Amino acid sequence: MQKIRTMIFILVTVLFVSGNVFAQTEQEQRIRTAYMLAFGRDANSGELTYWKGRGDLSISQLLSFHQQYLGQNDNEHRLTINRAYVDAMGRNATAAEINYWKGRGNDTYSALMKNHIQWLQANPAEYQLSIVRSYLAVLGK
Repeated sequence: MQKIRTMIFILVTVLFVSGNVFAQTEQEQRIRTAYMLAFGRDANSGELTYWKGRGDLSISQLLSFHQQYLGQNDNEHRLTINRAYVDAMGRNATAAEINYWKGRGNDTYSALMKNHIQWLQANPAEYQLSIVRSYLAVLGK
């Protein structure tokens, strides 16, 4: 079950980030992938331009820079933590949850998602609630 979830997450990430893969350079694909893994969102045009100007960096190098940035930019860090809660749990993070994760360091979106999925597996009642919240959000019922 975990492998299936992981594969679905990777597939959705690749599809979301790549958009029109054929219209992007390999460098743009790496930048967009690193943004999805670090922040749970696509890079905007200004961010793409900035990182393209920094040279032909690997995803690993970009992730390292992004993780440092999470430690320097409180707002982006909070948004990333909340985005992971919305995507994994179907709800916004509480102030206490945001403070907890900020206190743990500069976890990227992908690290947060991994922790949330593990936590949901160990807490079936909360997992069930996240499914209900997902249905409510998507179907409105």
